[in-house]
Amino acid sequence: YVLVSAILVFVVRDLRAVFRRRAWRIVLTGTLVVTGTYAAIYWGMQYVASGVSGVVNMAMNPVCLFALAILFGQDKATWRHALALLLGIGGLALLFSNKATISGSDMELWGAAALVAGSISYCLGSVLARPLLDDVTPLQLTAAQALVGAAGLSVLSLLTEPVSGATVAALAMP
Repeated sequence: YVLVSAILVFVVRDLRAVFRRRAWRIVLTGTLVVTGTYAAIYWGMQYVASGVSGVVNMAMNPVCLFALAILFGQDKATWRHALALLLGIGGLALLFSNKATISGSDMELWGAAALVAGSISYCLGSVLARPLLDDVTPLQLTAAQALVGAAGLSVLSLLTEPVSGATVAALAMP
């Protein structure tokens, strides 16, 4: 995300104007959409099979996005939406059924909970960011959120990952 945000900062000029009058909302949504999402999902994937991870993430996102959009008054529930969500989740379950196994270990259950939390974080951030698109373009919002997310993920990495001279040297080697 550091690289992504650096590229987007170069492409999207004058990000200061994007942050003006909406900085707290961009920081909140960028933290939820990027930092909260990827920190939880990457941690959870250490303990959960990739099939389970795929099903949880792909099934949670549309359901949570729709539920939160209804909760925040951005959408209305219809039977067609409900049927589409059920068919989609059923299809995902069928698609990943042979890869989605859970042994029931404590860490695997915590990992699955982290995957759910990451999906909820993404969905909440996305729904809260939707009104920002009235004032900024999608690319501007993405760049601002990527910058916030890169900072958040960098801080989390420095706090939780072992960093030593050998780590830095390994990154610098071609």
